[in-house]
Amino acid sequence: MRSEEYQDALNFMEKSLEIHQGQVGIFWYNGALNTLYGVHKESPQGKQANCGGGLVSCSLLHKNLWKKEYNKQKFTTGSGPFIGDYKDRPRGRVFYNPKTKKFFVCVGSWINEHPEAVDVIVDEFGLENEDYEFSIQEHWELGMGYGD
Repeated sequence: MRSEEYQDALNFMEKSLEIHQGQVGIFWYNGALNTLYGVHKESPQGKQANCGGGLVSCSLLHKNLWKKEYNKQKFTTGSGPFIGDYKDRPRGRVFYNPKTKKFFVCVGSWINEHPEAVDVIVDEFGLENEDYEFSIQEHWELGMGYGD
């Protein structure tokens, strides 16, 4: 690597430290530990709208990540948080509207029993300095999902 390439790389990394941008993605919430797990997040910057209403989110589905983690857990430790059906644990998804520059955190009404989860989610997805809104939606209710 030439010295100017090296300096460019360092400048890029330093600039990245200054930019604190929110992310989109999916998660589950463990109320007993007040923590998230199964988190998958991505930067929405430069992405085309991939959801209805011009929104951006990751393309990964809860049910697919749950299946992958369940199988990994089964063949490694034999225990962990990925037990039962993915729909039976508090979960949510973060969307971004590039036109309004606003994030939407879709969750089930479980959030009302765990208001402390708001800060955990905001911190994990880097929403502290962003315009965001939590929205309770039927799809993310416990026991609900695709085909329900």
